[in-house]
Amino acid sequence: MLPDNAVPLLAKAFAKLLGRSTSGAMAYVRCLPPDIVRTLAKDSRFKIAGWQIAAVVEFEQTDQRLITADRAVEWREDKQDATLLLVDSAVAGAGMDGIYSAAREINERELFDTAHDLARDHLPKNYKLFVKKALTKAWRAGRQRALVPWSVFIYLCRAAQDKAEVGKGLPEIGLWPIAIGNKPSEQDLDRSAILAEKLFPIQGVRLAPEQRVEALKLDVNDKETEHRLINFLRETERLPRLEALARVEEEAGFYLNRLHAGLFEDQALRSIHWLLGVENR
Repeated sequence: MLPDNAVPLLAKAFAKLLGRSTSGAMAYVRCLPPDIVRTLAKDSRFKIAGWQIAAVVEFEQTDQRLITADRAVEWREDKQDATLLLVDSAVAGAGMDGIYSAAREINERELFDTAHDLARDHLPKNYKLFVKKALTKAWRAGRQRALVPWSVFIYLCRAAQDKAEVGKGLPEIGLWPIAIGNKPSEQDLDRSAILAEKLFPIQGVRLAPEQRVEALKLDVNDKETEHRLINFLRETERLPRLEALARVEEEAGFYLNRLHAGLFEDQALRSIHWLLGVENR
């Protein structure tokens, strides 16, 4: 499900890129996920002054703004209303080739550079730097798999809607969710990345769930949480990391700052000892 602000923000991004409409103008975008192509077409909030909008899919349903490639070609040849086509390239077919060569394409980079900037403008006060650091941390942690612009957009939309979503929505970009209090901590982002990597490792041999949980050094008096986390890892064992992290969102007790891992206390102590050693040299 899309955040409530995602559709209006995308409409603003397209409006900014397309500018004023002229008769017969046509533009298209083919970088959006297929389900989003249909969602936007059917959503009355997705509108741009002076432009008609339709999704190019495998069947026609004009009341839902769904058309076929043949209809899109007719519109181009008629040169009437300015038109933005949302293309599901997997099903639109070869009939779109003429439009691809003649019309303007809104590419992924320009669309999401604009959409990301618009979403950032709505981030809660005092959270913008944290969100920026979160994206940097996610990029570094996932350098073997580039951040998907759509996922970044959804995270920014969620963060712009609600302060709690700044931490809760981190699985969108591959990080462990954080229960953020009154003030976000950049140090939590390091811990978030560590939790995601230790519990859902992508590279190397994956240890058994019991071993992964043991490495966190949870509170010895909280066996219930330990058992729940082990069972959770078993249930999500075969899922891709992003899907598994999305499931963590549903388990509020597993959020960082609610899940107390002694591992991080040990790391903090080692850092203090190292700093003291440097100062005493």
